[in-house]
Amino acid sequence: MKRWHWTPDHIDCNELVAGCYRPDIYRQALSEAAMPEDNINSEHLALL
Repeated sequence: MKRWHWTPDHIDCNELVAGCYRPDIYRQALSEAAMPEDNINSEHLALL
């Protein structure tokens, strides 16, 4: 499982993730998805 962890200032992505994205976009998506911020995997993100 690909692990994501980010702070309000930046996103840390592991080497398995093709790219990093703007935290404000993820904050909005995470808010809509109501998922824990420190436990988002690529499969969940693909569904957003």
